[in-house]
Amino acid sequence: MALSNIYNQIPKRYLLSLLGFFGLLNAYVLRSNLPITIVAMTTPTLEKSSINTTTILPAAYNWSTIAQGHILSSFYYGYVVAQIPAGFLATRFGGRILFGGSIGLLAFLSLFTPLCAQSGSGT
Repeated sequence: MALSNIYNQIPKRYLLSLLGFFGLLNAYVLRSNLPITIVAMTTPTLEKSSINTTTILPAAYNWSTIAQGHILSSFYYGYVVAQIPAGFLATRFGGRILFGGSIGLLAFLSLFTPLCAQSGSGT
């Protein structure tokens, strides 16, 4: 009972702007995920021990810089191609459903990033 009273007292524009903020934050984090992790996936790392020795650990993936460029640009190619169909879908179904659905789809598909990296060439 008390929760519904609090919900009714909050203006809807504040709730909508808060949800929009977290949705855009989620989209930005998911969009920045691969450019940050590809550095750790393709760069050899140094492991230092307490006995003053250093071991070079090989990179998890032996991707060339050209392959890394294709991987990183593939997201933005899809982003550009999806603009026109997204405009038609927003006109038909509304921005709220399209925004929530696209953020949910992006989050779901990002779960398959490690699987795609493992199954790709150069591993």
